[in-house]
Amino acid sequence: MAAHHHGETLHSGRLAKRRAPPVAKSATVRAARLQQALQDARVQAQVDLAQRLQLTPAAIATLEHHADMYLAVLGRCLASLGGTLEIMVQCPDGWVSIRYFGEMDTGCL
Repeated sequence: MAAHHHGETLHSGRLAKRRAPPVAKSATVRAARLQQALQDARVQAQVDLAQRLQLTPAAIATLEHHADMYLAVLGRCLASLGGTLEIMVQCPDGWVSIRYFGEMDTGCL
């Protein structure tokens, strides 16, 4: 019998590549879809907020970026003093911790 490479199996007289278990692939696909859905929702939220404030979505993105930078500096200052910065938002389903405006830990937003 001929030797075959690691990651290959003999199947019906021919070599076949082993495939990742369907569960692993489906979890990866679900995670990618969720990430894309969150990004789409974030963009739509910027558009909606921009319309309400009569600003452009780019202006909202700039404000978010500046707020993120400010909070990062504030968090480092507090950490140097032995403290932590935590921003919490109350939602109908509970509380959500925000590390920075571009990313939420969990939840309703």
